Amino acid sequence: MNELLEKAQKVLSEHDLCDHCLGRIFSRVSTGLSNQQRGESVRLGLNLQRSLDDLPLFHHERCFICEDIFDNVDRYAEAVK
Repeated sequence: MNELLEKAQKVLSEHDLCDHCLGRIFSRVSTGLSNQQRGESVRLGLNLQRSLDDLPLFHHERCFICEDIFDNVDRYAEAVK
């Protein structure tokens, strides 16, 4: 497993993170992607590897960092109009 996926596995083994917060950890890895897109990609790659290794997949329930505030950004933006 490459260094990026090893780091993602370590982080997700310790804390449940949403894709946005997971993507922020790897912000220096790739440009041109949002944190959300980067996090989705990292989680997908990690879960593909875990699937091949017959390990349980990482599923997101409640983000340890943002407590899923990014799920409500549209609602907050509408409220401040």
